[in-house]
Amino acid sequence: SCPECGADHIDLQALVFEKIAPPSGGRINVRYRRVSCQPPSSMNMNVQSNYGPGAWLRLVVGGTAGKGAMKAVQIKGPDGSWTDMENRWGNAWEVSKAPGLPWDFKFVAEDGQAVEAKSLVGSSGQVGDLPTGVQFSLSGKSGSAPADGGK
Repeated sequence: SCPECGADHIDLQALVFEKIAPPSGGRINVRYRRVSCQPPSSMNMNVQSNYGPGAWLRLVVGGTAGKGAMKAVQIKGPDGSWTDMENRWGNAWEVSKAPGLPWDFKFVAEDGQAVEAKSLVGSSGQVGDLPTGVQFSLSGKSGSAPADGGK
């Protein structure tokens, strides 16, 4: 969505738009429908920018089951409570002041289903692709599991 977009408009990033139409097309008419899918593995998280505890952190969540829409992502350090991350675009999430390491993450789907990945980012402060060890259920039940990526 975008401030100048109507309720029946979808604002796409330029590279995504190029996949379906020439950029010179501007606005085009499309028909779409959302479908649920169950990926064969857990969600993944790509830590794109990690400046450590007390600093800026950006990550992108991928491979989500169901409709793939995230309502919230939260982060928690060993001595704190859950902190909301800010959604910048798509499934990219940021926090301006990350807690102390290691980091747990809570992922909340559009339907309210929540899963937790414990110690996903360990004391070494990993960056890059990390398997979360958790996935949303198509049945709509919430849960949690330890993550492999934080070890």
